[in-house]
Amino acid sequence: MANWWIFDRGDILCLMANDSTIAVFQCRKDAELFSEQFDIKIEKV
Repeated sequence: MANWWIFDRGDILCLMANDSTIAVFQCRKDAELFSEQFDIKIEKV
């Protein structure tokens, strides 16, 4: 299983998997919903 997390850079949030960027969220609400739905933690950078 991939190690997934979301980097919160303030202006954008990036979905990461095994040190690779998978997706970029331009809306914080989308990232938060995704995080809750898939139980992925959000980390401030």
